[in-house]
This record gives sequence, C-alpha cells and structure tokens, in this order.
Amino acid sequence: MAIRAADRCHTRLLTFRLPVDYVLMLLIALRFIPSLQLEARRIHEAQLCRGYNPGTGISGKIRSMRPIMIPLVANTLAKTQVLGLTLDMQGYRARKTLPLHKLIFGFGDVISAMPVLVILAALAYIHFFIV
Repeated sequence: MAIRAADRCHTRLLTFRLPVDYVLMLLIALRFIPSLQLEARRIHEAQLCRGYNPGTGISGKIRSMRPIMIPLVANTLAKTQVLGLTLDMQGYRARKTLPLHKLIFGFGDVISAMPVLVILAALAYIHFFIV
C-alpha cells in the first residue's frame, strides 16, 4: 500500500497538535501550487499562440502578467468554488452537531402504519387466495 506525501504531511502536522481546519487549509494551498503553475504556463502559451508580444525587458515582463493573471484568477476562483461546495457537502464546515434523541414509537406512528398494514394484507390475500 502506497502512502502519499500529502498523507505523511497531514499526519506530521497533526502531531504538532495543529487544528484540523488549519492542516486542511495548508494542504489545500500546497495542492493548488502545481496546478496554478501548470495553468499559468498553458495560458501563457495560448497568449503566445495568439500572437501576443508584450515586448522585452522589465516593462515587457510586467505587461505580460496582465493577460495571464486575469484568466488564471478567474479559473482559480471557479476551482475554489467547486472545492468549497465539495467540502460543504462532505461536512467539513459543519460545526453544529445534531442532537441525538431516542426514537419512540408513538400513537401517530400506529395510526400511519395501519393503512400500510391493511394494504399489505389485502395484497397478500389477493396473491395467495384469489390468483
């Protein structure tokens, strides 16, 4: 069984008694760094294919950042929105615990179960004695 580097990092950070929320936040940030670099490279190559030439020197480097940063930020915000929804659905942000109480079969349950039992009895009678 292979252990990923993220799992090792997770267990080591938890040994320092860091809160789980901070450990999760740090691991997600570290996970996004390679994908941001890859996406920035793709956007830069796409801009070069479109014939964008910002110039040379420091001013050219600064001007070349704008056409890369705008799509990169937009794509990153979309990814983080999906990640946030995923975390919500898995219950990572749920701070409230549901109160547990003992379920009691009451009078209302008996009343609502009666029609179901009558229908099941009628279907069993039809199936075994009539057909």
